Amino acid sequence: MTYQHQFSCINQLGVLKQTVSLDTKACLNDLKDILKYMILSNVLDKKCIALQRTGRLGTFAASTGQEAIFATAGYLLDDQDVYVPYYRDQAALLARGLAADKVMSYWGGDERGNDFSHQPQDMPYCVPIATQCPHAVGIAYALKYTQQNNVVLVTLGDGATSKGDFYESMNFSKIHNLPIIYLINNNQWAISVPINLQSGNQALSQKGLSAGIDGYSVDGNDILALYQCLKHAIKQAREHNQPQLIEAVTYRICDHTTADDASRYTCPETHTHATSLDPIKRAKLFLKQQDHWHDDEDLKHQENSQKIVQAAAEKYLNTETQPITSLYQYHGTQEDTTT
Repeated sequence: MTYQHQFSCINQLGVLKQTVSLDTKACLNDLKDILKYMILSNVLDKKCIALQRTGRLGTFAASTGQEAIFATAGYLLDDQDVYVPYYRDQAALLARGLAADKVMSYWGGDERGNDFSHQPQDMPYCVPIATQCPHAVGIAYALKYTQQNNVVLVTLGDGATSKGDFYESMNFSKIHNLPIIYLINNNQWAISVPINLQSGNQALSQKGLSAGIDGYSVDGNDILALYQCLKHAIKQAREHNQPQLIEAVTYRICDHTTADDASRYTCPETHTHATSLDPIKRAKLFLKQQDHWHDDEDLKHQENSQKIVQAAAEKYLNTETQPITSLYQYHGTQEDTTT
């Protein structure tokens, strides 16, 4: 059982720390692809917020400033692994192949947004806090029982680590040595409650110690640190059936949802400092220094992301509503409900 606190590889200016070495060129290529999903997710967030503000989308939970966590997690999993999200995971879902219009459909109140036919083993969005953890551990148990060489990765926020569902899931996963990774997005806020008022142990990765699980605390704005830590955790879960706990420390520079006004309870100075640590900016700086990102392709990818999101918005806005009879579609009735 191990515990590592605040693992990081690159500083705020994107400079590689002297104690860190890059494995291969393939690593840089992976990070470049992950950055593209981060940018796409950021553009999608902005569009969804605009749609909500103009009454064309329901309440939406953005992940601004937290894109590196989800994009890296979604990218590193194999196709047959199981991703169990909460509700701030759009970068991971995009990396897993979900179409952007499906994200809009879900937040627009259309159940078809939960059609994950691109990865049918993945679970849909989970809004109730921490209830996805028992689902994830049950899936991990099934994978081990059927001797499948796949892992489960479940995401949750810092507030979810105060719930019994989380603790019970960790305990069960260690008792049975299950192939599962718990990824905590510690963005410092459980809606409007700061970390110091909702958890006695503010180093959330240490909570794994109570269950005998390896815990790692990593800089959630550091794309390389996330990449290395998640690769290690996935390997441990896949090859050794060792459950893993990762706390990615970041800051929620956006509102909790579009129904929230974070300016009422956050500190302006802290918010400004957190904005300066933006993971997209840092990833670009790092990859530029490694000659793996250039201004021309940056502009090209920004424009491409805008086109993808705009096309997704048009598809979402022009999708026909479901007939009222669809209410009965999965109720098990054999009666004809077309009249």
